[in-house]
Amino acid sequence: MQLEFTILWVEDQPEEVVGFPDTLRRRLRDLGFTLKFINARNVGELRQKVDEDVEDDDVDLILVDFDLGVNGENGGDAAVEIRERFKHREIVFYSGKSPGALRKVAFEKNIDGVYFGHRPTLAVDVVSVIENILRKVVDISHMRGIVMAETSEIDYLMELGLSEAYGRLDDDGRRKFHAKAVDVIKERYDQQLDELTAHADPANFQALLTKSLLMSSRDKSRALIRFLRVAQDLADSDQHKEAVANYQDKFQDTRNQLAHGLVVKKDGKKVFSGREEVLDEDAMRKWRFELVEHKENIRVLATALGVAETGI
Repeated sequence: MQLEFTILWVEDQPEEVVGFPDTLRRRLRDLGFTLKFINARNVGELRQKVDEDVEDDDVDLILVDFDLGVNGENGGDAAVEIRERFKHREIVFYSGKSPGALRKVAFEKNIDGVYFGHRPTLAVDVVSVIENILRKVVDISHMRGIVMAETSEIDYLMELGLSEAYGRLDDDGRRKFHAKAVDVIKERYDQQLDELTAHADPANFQALLTKSLLMSSRDKSRALIRFLRVAQDLADSDQHKEAVANYQDKFQDTRNQLAHGLVVKKDGKKVFSGREEVLDEDAMRKWRFELVEHKENIRVLATALGVAETGI
């Protein structure tokens, strides 16, 4: 799972479920996730979407309206196909009828592992299911994977943006920009070489194991900031510069801590070794919320630079 929570929604009149998508979107945003819907209005459209566009890992939750009202179809038929196709995904089966009537349909059609909702309280019912799903996947171990995946995409966007920015410079600007990048990397290599010399003694081998190198995410963000300082033809360059700087200052250290930090227990609570911050649900929700904000800001910058994303 990444920070986009995807719902496959089988409903013939989604526009009639007033306020429902906005309610889910707000609640997921509070939890540090964005919301994506894949909509199908009937079983035939569902079948086409699943066959052509949807992989198992693309969907986090499935909503099925029992009262589809097309050619005598009902949501029971859709739920049967969904359970066969998505054997381990959560399904919410809902209608204007009582949940008891839906339980009877699910039993008769042998549909296992289904939640039951009521259209008048659908938002409340679905939010409860979403919170239950997220509770299972947002502990510290899963957060490491989520953060690594999302920040890798942000790094990729910055690479695309840097490539575009470099192409916008004149010959002299490219020469200076490239020279600065090489100087920054060379300086770090020289520092690393000095550290390597300092660790030449075999007694320092354990410390040597902790050293790493190459053009880091921080290097990329610093280079983008340098470009934005002189990008006279780019609208809102100051805001973009601030967005990149905020990501650099406020989240890259968190990413590095998640990647390399050792989780230990202190006074019965999980913390990173040598740190005081408790690694609880509130801390991880804060990280997710910040990461969504940073990713959106970098996407806006990439769009302003005319970058076409691929593979994200």
